[in-house]
Amino acid sequence: MNKKHWLAFFFSFIMIPSVFADFSDVPETSSSYQAVSALEGHGVIEGYADGTFSLDQLVNRAEFLKMTLLLNDDYNSQLELPTEPCFDDLKAGDWFIPHVCWAKEKEMISGYPDGLFHPEKPINVAEAAKIINNGQAYYGSPGHWANGYLLQMMDKVLPDSIESADQLLTRAETAEILWRSKLASWQDLKDKTARILAWDGSQFLPLDYIGKVQMYVLEYYYGRHNGKVYGLSPRPDDPNFSFTEISEANAESFQIYHDSNGDFGYSIAGDKAHLFQLDSLVPGSVGEMFELYDYYYSQGNYLFVYFARDRENVYPISCYEGCRILSSQIVIDPDSFVYVGGSYFKDKNGIYSVYGTFKSAQLFFELEAADMPTFEVLEGGYARDKNHVYYHDDIVNAVSPLDFAHLPYPVVDDECPSIFYHDGDDLHLLNETLNDFGIDTFKFFHDYGVFFGNDERVYRLLNHHNRLCDPEGYSILDGVNPSDFQAFGVNYYITNGKAYYMDRYGEISEIKGVDIDSFKSLMSSQDNPGDYDLMYYFGSLAKDKNYFYYQEKPLLEIDRDTFHYDESLEKWVDKNGEYYYYDLDDMTGN
Repeated sequence: MNKKHWLAFFFSFIMIPSVFADFSDVPETSSSYQAVSALEGHGVIEGYADGTFSLDQLVNRAEFLKMTLLLNDDYNSQLELPTEPCFDDLKAGDWFIPHVCWAKEKEMISGYPDGLFHPEKPINVAEAAKIINNGQAYYGSPGHWANGYLLQMMDKVLPDSIESADQLLTRAETAEILWRSKLASWQDLKDKTARILAWDGSQFLPLDYIGKVQMYVLEYYYGRHNGKVYGLSPRPDDPNFSFTEISEANAESFQIYHDSNGDFGYSIAGDKAHLFQLDSLVPGSVGEMFELYDYYYSQGNYLFVYFARDRENVYPISCYEGCRILSSQIVIDPDSFVYVGGSYFKDKNGIYSVYGTFKSAQLFFELEAADMPTFEVLEGGYARDKNHVYYHDDIVNAVSPLDFAHLPYPVVDDECPSIFYHDGDDLHLLNETLNDFGIDTFKFFHDYGVFFGNDERVYRLLNHHNRLCDPEGYSILDGVNPSDFQAFGVNYYITNGKAYYMDRYGEISEIKGVDIDSFKSLMSSQDNPGDYDLMYYFGSLAKDKNYFYYQEKPLLEIDRDTFHYDESLEKWVDKNGEYYYYDLDDMTGN
C-alpha cells in the first residue's frame, strides 16, 4: 500500500477539522485546553461522537506512537510506508502497521522481550519517553531502564501529574507531553511547572526552574521546591548525576548569575552570602552581600572568568569542571576595579592579568613591574608600558617597547586579531621569539594567517579551534618549497605538485588523485571572504573539477552538481539529502 492510499484509510480514524472543535469536557479554562487545541489543529487528535475528549481515558501503545509520528517531519515526508507485519502479534490489515513498522525500522521502538509489540497495552511514561526521543537515550544511567530517555525530557515536558516512570498515560497527559515536546515554544512554557526524574529512578521531583527558560535539555542546573534549593550533582554529563539539595543555599535570595546555555562548566548561581556551581559551594565565597558582578570571556582561549565581590575585595573565579577562586592573596579595590582589554584588568592600585588553558583560567597575577600611566593593551595577549613588553603576566625580555610592532592578518577580524609582532628582524608570537627571522621576507600564505613564513620556511599555527585567536603553538612544514607553496583556507596546501590536508594538530595527509589545477578549499577567501564563523563548516572541505573532498577523502556518495551549504538549515545538502558536518565522513565511501 503506498502512502497516498494508506492515508485515505488512515483518515477514517483521524480527521483534520477546519476549526478547533469545542469538546464539552475541555473548556477554555481547562489546564489541557492549550495542548488539546494545538494537537487538534495539527490533525493529531480528535474527540468522540458524544462531543467529549475523555481526558482521563488511557492511551494504548499504538495510539501514542501514531500521534507522535504525525508530528515527525521525517515520517510525514515518506512516500512509501511499510505494509507487512513486523511483530508476531501484528496481522495483515492492522491500521497501525505502517507507523509501528516504520518506527521499528528507525529503531524508535523494539518491542518487549517476548518479541511482541503489544499495541493494545496502555502506554506508560518510560515507553513514551523512548518514542518521543526517537529511541535515542542520553548517556547510560542507573536505576530505571528508561532514565536515559527521561533525562531528555527535562525541559518542562512532563506535567505535574506524572509521579513515576511506570505511570500509565491518560489522553490529557499524552496531549500535554506531545504539545510541550513537539509544538510549544519556550514562551509557552515559561510559566509551566514540571516533573524531573530523581536519578535513583524511584520518584519524580517537582522543581520550579529559576533563571531564563529555554528549550535546551541541559539548561536547568538549579531548582527550588518547598523552600529548598537543588543543584545537579556531580555533573550533567555523568550518568550518575541527580538533583541534590544545596543545604547552604537560601531559597528566598537564590538566583542564577550566569546561565551557561547548555555548557555545564560555566553555570553559576548564588544567594546573598554564597556562590554555587552545580550543587557545590564555591570555596571561599562566604561573606556579607557576596555577589557576582562581572564576567570575562577571552575569545581565543575560551577562558571563562567571573568576578565576585564583597565589601572588601574582588574575587576572580574560574569555572570548568568545578569553580574555584583563583587567588585570595591579591587585595583588589572593588570600587575601581575595571577590565581594560585582552586578559588585563586594573584598579587604583595596580594592573592584573588572568591566563590559563582551554576553557580553564589557571592563575590571576598582579603585574608588579607595570607602569600604570603608560600601560597599553595590545593584540594577541600582549601589552606594554614605557619600560616593558608583557605577554599576559610575563615580561618579554630584550624587547624595546617603542619598536614592538604589530603584523596584522590580511583579512582583518576585530574579534580575533593577529598574534604576530616584530622587533627589528625578530618575530614574536605566543610569547616566543624567532630570532633573525627575516621580517623583510615575512609573509602570510593565505588571508586567514594560519600559514606563514619567509623565503626559507613555511609554518602553520596549531590547534586554532575554528578561529585564529590564541593558538597553542606552531609547526614547521618539512619538505615544503616556499617558492611554490600555495595555501587554501586553513587546512589545505599545495607544494611540489601535490595537495595536502593538515589538521589543526599538525597531522598531514596527502590527497591522492587530485586535479591540482582546479583544486581549492571551500574556505578560500574568494568563496567566503573574511567569514571566520564558517571555518567549522568549510575549513575541512575542498573541491576540484571531479570531486568534493572531506579532509583528504573524496565525497563519493554526494551529488556534486547540487552539493552546497544551506545556512538556514546549517547543513550541507544535495538533491538526495541533508548532512550535518559530522555526517560527511560517512559520504566518502570508505
